[in-house]
Amino acid sequence: MGLTSFIVGAFLKNGGYVANAVQTEKALSYIEICFIWIPIVLCLCIAVLTYFYKLDSIRENMTEELEGRRQEMVCGI
Repeated sequence: MGLTSFIVGAFLKNGGYVANAVQTEKALSYIEICFIWIPIVLCLCIAVLTYFYKLDSIRENMTEELEGRRQEMVCGI
């Protein structure tokens, strides 16, 4: 979280943001990019990655393997 705050602050500073002042057009566009467009792009990336993450299709095999390992541990002790 600290690193993210630093990156956002550096990004806004690069855009000319000045606290408690009327913002320039450049600063306003950087604010818009930082708090609207970047989160939208990141959410879309997360949605695409989640779509291709096929954990549900292998979950049954994982459950069976874990149960088999548990049985081996119980029988081996």
